Amino acid sequence: MDSKKLQLFRQYKDPSILSSQFHPLFCRMQFLDSIEDDASVDTLRHDASELVSFVAELNMGRFYAGQIGMLTRCPHWTAITKEDGSLTLESRAELESRDLAYRKQLRQNRDKVYSLLVELLRYQPWLQEKR
Repeated sequence: MDSKKLQLFRQYKDPSILSSQFHPLFCRMQFLDSIEDDASVDTLRHDASELVSFVAELNMGRFYAGQIGMLTRCPHWTAITKEDGSLTLESRAELESRDLAYRKQLRQNRDKVYSLLVELLRYQPWLQEKR
């Protein structure tokens, strides 16, 4: 048993967290637990997008995918480049600032995302099959 799953179970008291059907969702949400200061924003955006896409396929997923998408969406940013195509110093500084802000946003919204994901579990058919 994964210790993070047990931690989620203790926090939310939802037995479906311990089910095998939860594992694919669990795998996709784990990136929110290990966001380092030097984590690639492209990788984080990809992981967030994959989580949202996966959630969208579940029962009631459209609603929850929208909510989670808003919490994990990376702000749009347009770089200013030099004639040779490289970034200006101002653009590099803005890019670093934006990347830092995105990582902070994901960390701050992690618990909200987890709460929505656990709430989503009650609408899944595998819970009704056990009853």
